[in-house]
Amino acid sequence: MSKIVNLLLPGANVENVKNNTRRNDNDIVPDEYALEHNLPHVVALNNMKALVATDGTDKPLTAYKYDYIRRAPATRIYMARWDGKPEFGIISASGEELVPNILTMIDLPINNIVLISDGNKYGVIDIGTMQVVMPEYDEIFVEPDKYVIFRKGNQGGYVDSKGQFINYVFADSKNYMGDNDFLYSDSCPD
Repeated sequence: MSKIVNLLLPGANVENVKNNTRRNDNDIVPDEYALEHNLPHVVALNNMKALVATDGTDKPLTAYKYDYIRRAPATRIYMARWDGKPEFGIISASGEELVPNILTMIDLPINNIVLISDGNKYGVIDIGTMQVVMPEYDEIFVEPDKYVIFRKGNQGGYVDSKGQFINYVFADSKNYMGDNDFLYSDSCPD
């Protein structure tokens, strides 16, 4: 029996799932990438969605409280809506709510960095570590394979592994390295 059929809830139609069609709210919503990478599946019960483990236990990783859940492309995070709000939040593959439902935009990842926005400010999610910088910055620049620059007002800088903004004077790159452990950077601007 395939993994997808093993994840069915009572009342689900096995043939609909095998044929990758969904006829009622108890049928699983198939995600071939998630199947191949052993990621949680989105399951609906009484019109509410949840993430369910694919380890054979069928264990719900979240409550059945979501109006909408969809895996963000090329990631192991899920966009979700709940409480009837049009904004969405982010859930990890382990079922942890990383960002509350305040977001209006999520971008494709660049070097494991996903840009997020609440419509006014920007933040990031490091999909390698699942660390989040909430949307509080005016602009964020992602330099592929180099660094991420955060701008707040007229200051630019980095965010360290504790989530603290560190102002950085870019003209003086010799003073960049030091005791700071930069979460989103492995090199400094030249």
